[in-house]
Amino acid sequence: MIRSLLLLMLLGLMNVMYAQTEILEKYPYGQDFYVGGLNGLNKEMRTVLKENKLKPCVNDEEKYLVSVLVNPDKTIQFVKDFDTINIEKNKCAYNLSKKILRYLKNWIPAKVNEGNVKAIASFTVNPYFLFNNKVKKIYGNKDIEPVFERGASSFQREVKKILESYIKENINSRKISIMFVINENGMFENLRILNLQIDEITEKDLIKDILSIKGKWTPGTRNGMPIRYNMHLYFEQEFSFEVEKEKMDNQQKVFQRY
Repeated sequence: MIRSLLLLMLLGLMNVMYAQTEILEKYPYGQDFYVGGLNGLNKEMRTVLKENKLKPCVNDEEKYLVSVLVNPDKTIQFVKDFDTINIEKNKCAYNLSKKILRYLKNWIPAKVNEGNVKAIASFTVNPYFLFNNKVKKIYGNKDIEPVFERGASSFQREVKKILESYIKENINSRKISIMFVINENGMFENLRILNLQIDEITEKDLIKDILSIKGKWTPGTRNGMPIRYNMHLYFEQEFSFEVEKEKMDNQQKVFQRY
């Protein structure tokens, strides 16, 4: 009995130690890492710039992607960046980011199973945007779509394969629309299935399979600044005469056996 109790205590201690050392590479879907989300973070960064009389960068094009480790107790640690070329190219934005971080206190720890865990939070510091509360004026807006790491059309092909794996009936004009968001940090979120006309597929299974697709996204931009980008994929099943011919050929082979 005593050995059993000791074993249970040891297992419990191991679970606590694991929970304390586990680090998530990104926040779980739907969780903010700062009070008020990115809008709240940008608002507070502007307040820090003003109250501490920090200076803007000479080069309006500079920006820096900051990564911090948010601890369960709401403290943070700066994640070391080994891309020295990018740091040198955006030295002012990099230094300004580290100065701003000293004053930011409203971090929200990531939660797993109702407990706080360590997780990496990433966000872009764009000095021009923060000092002027706007993107740099350019004639018209130049939008660039998010890009999947294996190519622009690769993600669509992956989803198409998933759909084809479920389809059993050779029926014409069955449609499905898939919408999702790639946020400012290149995170995939807010996946929605619309107009699902393919009976062999359930929305729950399709969402699970799409979320399992491996690969990273480069966020979309407007005038060089990362933005949330709504993505829309549309699929329509086409009647295949080749499939029907293959069925007929197979049936004829069966009849010939008899």
